[in-house]
Amino acid sequence: MSPPGRSDAAELASLIIPAYNESHRVAASLHVVAQWAAMRPGGWDWEVILVDDGSTDGTADSARAAARESGLTLSVLAHPRNLGKGAAIRTGVLGSRGSPVLVSDTDLSTPLTEWVKLAERLPTHPVAIGSRALDQTLVRRPQPFHRRLLGRTGNLLVRLFAVHGIADTQCGFKLFRGDVARSLFRDARVAGFPVIEFPSICR
Repeated sequence: MSPPGRSDAAELASLIIPAYNESHRVAASLHVVAQWAAMRPGGWDWEVILVDDGSTDGTADSARAAARESGLTLSVLAHPRNLGKGAAIRTGVLGSRGSPVLVSDTDLSTPLTEWVKLAERLPTHPVAIGSRALDQTLVRRPQPFHRRLLGRTGNLLVRLFAVHGIADTQCGFKLFRGDVARSLFRDARVAGFPVIEFPSICR
């Protein structure tokens, strides 16, 4: 299926959703995506690309059925086998045509409405990364303590040994200017959990 949207990239934005064995929740998530995209946030038409990363539970079929039910035009790109989240995001970004490009986890743990806070940074920062490393009173859906503890421990190790200057490397909610996204992911080589180092342009 070809990615949806207008042929004029200036009128098109892209939402990339990597998915692996998400049949139990992808339908509910796509219904939310459909309602959000119908509002044309930012004044753009949004192409929605779901990348099925070699799922074995019928994730792609569930996604297509949910899209039909909710009237969402959805492009499903599929890997023949599980390659990793990094590879799935790369496939989605390189298959996109819009600008900006928003990446979100399947469970929508960060509400899509929060994209506006990232969009405010794009005029000066071509990449904006969501962060859960905030005062929890500022977070709409605070995470359980054990998840925050595990996430902060992992994030500390990543920041110490791999990526410096980014408060929350693991957050799956990221917004890119389209040309920057496709350039970066064209050169990306990490297929597993994506730890992307752009400290000079991300804050």
